[in-house]
Amino acid sequence: MPNICENVIEIQGTLKNVEKLLDTCKTVGHEGRFDNNESIEVYDLTLGREMPSQFHTIATGGNTINGVKVDKWEYVHKETGEAFPNGLEAMQNEDLEAVAVSEERLEELKEKFGFDNWYDWAYANWGTKWVTSVAIDNVAMQTWTEEEVEMAQISFVIDSAWAPPYVLLEFLANEYDLDIHDRWWEEGGEAGWIHIVDQVVEEE
Repeated sequence: MPNICENVIEIQGTLKNVEKLLDTCKTVGHEGRFDNNESIEVYDLTLGREMPSQFHTIATGGNTINGVKVDKWEYVHKETGEAFPNGLEAMQNEDLEAVAVSEERLEELKEKFGFDNWYDWAYANWGTKWVTSVAIDNVAMQTWTEEEVEMAQISFVIDSAWAPPYVLLEFLANEYDLDIHDRWWEEGGEAGWIHIVDQVVEEE
């Protein structure tokens, strides 16, 4: 298990841009790190820079398949060959079997996306391997008018693995023209502030 990094996020900008981000990130899922099998409406910041679906089926780490050690594999249906999303459910499904991902396929993924697996892609594009969602009801919003422009600020708390999702936050700030602040604390004892204002990043 990774060290958990708690992030207290504040996002500020025009109401139009804030709502555009929220619309992009709105989905149905679960809040936090644990799935209690109750689907609710949430905001998932990673949808603002979504991982390619081609990585969803690829497992990484170490495995031995038919006596051969592999570091990337998929769980495919024994009859149809269809690959299923990586996870505990796939691992426990008796109709599926682990199959190494071919070198040709890995090269194709790397050529198209710059990486051949979800883990490396996530760290390069988010700064961490996962980011939790937040329930819509747990996002606070304030609005006001500034020089006849409707402005908004939202605040909420999310978790990430090992470190704050600084790469993702910088991308969202630039993509949606927003100022973003992240007060983060990692359970190993590290802590700090990330300020992204006018597309300039400062850290404390």
